[in-house]
Amino acid sequence: MTIYEKYEEMGLMDYKLRTVTDVKALHGTDILAMKGLDELSEEDKKLVVKLFIGYLNGYGCGNRQDVPIEVQKLSNDKFKIYYLDGMFSYFYSDGSIG
Repeated sequence: MTIYEKYEEMGLMDYKLRTVTDVKALHGTDILAMKGLDELSEEDKKLVVKLFIGYLNGYGCGNRQDVPIEVQKLSNDKFKIYYLDGMFSYFYSDGSIG
């Protein structure tokens, strides 16, 4: 079964991830397991999850393989997410990524 067929089987006909369950079921990544996530406020947790899902949706279905392992809050509107491969990205509350 192709990744596109898996998305369709889950009712995601536009191939866009919407929830942490979608990410885990389709790509095997548990966003909620990120180190440091439990240290954030509930509002910040929701924001980080939303930003990361948006980040994944910016790639084609077959390229959504980044595995987040740690998050740090750097300021009120800036987070740093580290990936399994040693890389990292900055996520801003306005949805931009650096």
